[in-house]
Parts: sequence; structure tokens; C-alpha cells
Amino acid sequence: MNNKDKREFFAVLLVLFCCLSLTVYLHIQIPILENNLKLKQENKVTIDRFINLHQSNEILNTRALATLDKEETEIDPDIKYSYRTEEGFKMISYSDAWTTDKLKDLYDELKLNKHGEEFELLSKVIVYAQPDSYAAGDQQTLLESLHIVIDFPAFPKGSGITFYRSSGKIQLFNGDKYTEVSQMAHVLSHEYGHHYTFYYFFKNNKLHGTDYEKIRNVEVGKVMYDWHKDYTYYQNNHQWYLIEMAAEDYVQLMGSPMTKNIVKYIDVNQSLHGAKVNYQWHSYNGTIQENILIPFADEVPGLAEYYNQFISDEPITKTTYERKSFDLQITKGTSHHDAMSGSLDFTNYKISWDDIYKNDGAIYTLVCCDENGGNLFPIKTVYANQAMNAYIGTVSYESANKVYWSYDTFAQGTKNFFVTVVLPDGTIYKSNILTYKF
Repeated sequence: MNNKDKREFFAVLLVLFCCLSLTVYLHIQIPILENNLKLKQENKVTIDRFINLHQSNEILNTRALATLDKEETEIDPDIKYSYRTEEGFKMISYSDAWTTDKLKDLYDELKLNKHGEEFELLSKVIVYAQPDSYAAGDQQTLLESLHIVIDFPAFPKGSGITFYRSSGKIQLFNGDKYTEVSQMAHVLSHEYGHHYTFYYFFKNNKLHGTDYEKIRNVEVGKVMYDWHKDYTYYQNNHQWYLIEMAAEDYVQLMGSPMTKNIVKYIDVNQSLHGAKVNYQWHSYNGTIQENILIPFADEVPGLAEYYNQFISDEPITKTTYERKSFDLQITKGTSHHDAMSGSLDFTNYKISWDDIYKNDGAIYTLVCCDENGGNLFPIKTVYANQAMNAYIGTVSYESANKVYWSYDTFAQGTKNFFVTVVLPDGTIYKSNILTYKF
């Protein structure tokens, strides 16, 4: 075979090999191409269906919902009950007393506190069974992250988006003892007050020089700011921290109707004669705010308007009752009894004031505290047409040749006394403070 014939022979072999290779390639690739084309067509139908959906149609990301709906008991088996609110945050109970129904009631109570868009940034409200060593409740602002998987054909498998937000967590303690919503209402409102004021007033933890501080106008040198620096000092001087004043103001100005509860307190003289008090942990007329040495919220011009402006364009309804200044008077009294055991001598003090809102239906409550404002304690509630006075110390009387007496511990050391005045529209003022050294 000459060279020409060899070239023609190899050319034929090459053509046959190429034809065979093409046949094998097409045999393998055509089904793959058909499958890919089918998948693309299916995906195109899915994408077109998604794109052409009317905006009113609801689109569910089932994998994302599975993440959001994960039960808290799967995270912490010590949780007794939980309730997911309409806004999506959880009400969680570690107490047998706080069932799902009670958590729902607590949520309904929370919503009665005035609120705006900041309500959507709550993360959890937790009720613990046991008391805390330092507080009845607390509030924390946390940076939370949520990763949502995007299960959609147009995106690669495992695609997702991570969201970050600042959220508020409220914790309430001693749920085994305080088992009713009314017993938690004031603390819940106070802690929500922190959530509200940090969102609107104290962004990025900026406290000094804020509009709130200027309007509140607390005496320079007394107000404190850095609650993180020394926690023990913060607890011991709790009432002088700006964030606590703001939370207390929130309760007074924006708290739920349940935080405006009135308690009828009785003094030592009424107790001696058989009167009983329906004790409540907090009251509007007796334990209105922790720091009684500063004005009440209703006594600070412009403060109510400032709180309200963040959630409403409507002007607030102003009180129809002018604040009136009035003083307290204290009179020392003694009682003497001759008993078989010997002479009995007792000392008491009568504290009195004028009915300055006569015919207005005002409710007066005498309150006592230490010289520094600590150990706040309500003494007696007085209604219209009653004698405007209260007794402290030791009171006594004789009957059927017997001597009866009762005493309290207020008439010791140096004490501050003042009277709160609750008016029919809920406005609350106080008298001038009487400081007395026994």
C-alpha cells in the first residue's frame, strides 16, 4: 500500500470514529438535555406563577415559618407554658400558676399600656416562679439575629437572609406568689416603660442632655446615668437613676387602667378599732413612684405631651384641676392609763391637712418615707367628707376595765410625710413634704 492509499485509509477510519463518538455522545446527552429542558420549563411555570400572583395573595415560606414557630419547650424543657401573641413575640411561664390562659390575660393587660410601633420590637415576656434578689422585674434590650432560609427555585439551594434587630425582653419574678394579673400590672407597666423610653428617648443609650432630661428638670448632681458601672450602687440608689424616673413617669402618664388602682389604707388608730386593709403590692395613691422627693409626672409641665408625641398626633386631654400647694401639720399627743401592772403612758402623733379640693371628690393618702426617700409606706387613705388626719405612734383606749393599745414604727428617727391627691380624672398631685425628727 503506497502512501496515498494509507492516507485515504486513515481518513476513512477517522471519519468512522467521529461518527461513532457523535452517536455515543448524542445517546448520552439527549436524555440529559431533555430532562434539563423539562426542569427549566417546570421552574419557568413556577416562577411565572409567582410573578403573576396578585399582591393580595399570601405567600408562605414554610421553612421560615418552621423556624419562627419552633416551640419554646423544645429550647428549654423547664418552661411550663407559652403563648404566642398576635405580634409574634412569646409570653413564657416557668410557673405552674401562670397557665396559657393567664399568659393571654397578661398579654391583654400589656396592650392596655399606651404604645406605638415599639410594641412590635418586643421579643419575650417571661414570668419566673421564684423571686429575684434585687428586683420584681427587669427589662433588657438585645440584638437578635434571625436566619430565614429561602426555599425558592430561582435561588441556589440553601440560600437565606439574616435579619438583625434590637428587641426588648421583659422578665417578671415571683410568679408563684403573685398569681393574678392585677398583682403584676404595675411591674409590667414599669418594665414596658423602659422598653418605650429606650426606643424613643434614649437611643444608643444616650441619656445625658436628652430632651427628657431637660423637661424632667431634675436637680443637677442628684440624677445618675451609668447603671452598668456598679450594679450594687445602682440597686441602692435605684430611684435617682434617670432611666428609672422615665419608667415611673411612663406608668403614671401611659399606664393601663389597672395601674391606677386605689387602695384604702388604714392607720394605727383604725386598726386598733378593728378596721382591715386589703393589702396590694402597688397602688396609684400609695406607691405611685419610687422617688417621692421629685415631682410627680402630672406636676411637670410638658412631660405628658412629650411622652404622647411619639405615638399620636392628637393633643392630649389636659386636666381640669389646677395644682394647689398645701402643708401638713403634726401634733404630739399622749395617753395615760392606770393599770394593775402600773402606769401606762403612750405617745402618738396626729398629722392633719386641709381639704383643698373640697367638693371635687378627691382621694387623699398620707405617705411616709425615710429622709433619703427610701422605705416608702402608705399610712392612711381619706375620702371626701371625712376628717383630714391620720395617727402614728401608739394609740390606746379603755373599755370594761381593760386597756387596749396598738402601735406602728413610723415615729422613729427622721421621716418625710406627704399626702397624695388623686382627682376624678386620674390626675395625681402631692402636698409639700413635711420632714420631722422624732
